[in-house]
Amino acid sequence: MFVLLMEMNVWHWLILGFLLLFIEMTTGSGYLLWFGLSGLVVGLLLVVFDISWQLQWLTFSLLSLAISWAWWFWQHQKDVQDEQTSLLNQRDKQMLGHTFVLEVDLAPGRNRIQLGDSSWAVEVKTAMRQGEQVRVVALEGIVQKLERV
Repeated sequence: MFVLLMEMNVWHWLILGFLLLFIEMTTGSGYLLWFGLSGLVVGLLLVVFDISWQLQWLTFSLLSLAISWAWWFWQHQKDVQDEQTSLLNQRDKQMLGHTFVLEVDLAPGRNRIQLGDSSWAVEVKTAMRQGEQVRVVALEGIVQKLERV
């Protein structure tokens, strides 16, 4: 086994790289992509340079770590940005600016209405009648403030 590690040539590295990429494509786990790319890079380096087996494995290891870290860093930055602007699972913020027709009369102050599949606490300044078109203009905790359109 150790002899195989010492006798890696261009074809071994390219086959290893493509094999890891193929396994990644079939499983979709996200872990083998960077190792596969590193194997391909080492194979391409061997086409140009004559590198000792120790340096081949060192290059493969360092490239795998560097590419994995670079991907993690890029993805982490993207996730943080998306989390700040995403409305996923923030139903109250999704409702901000939403316009709809009232199905019930509302008295001034706090009321409860049905919007879609949820019951919401709403607050209005003046009485509103059934059939009026209103818009969610602000959020105060879990209370939505409504105004006529």
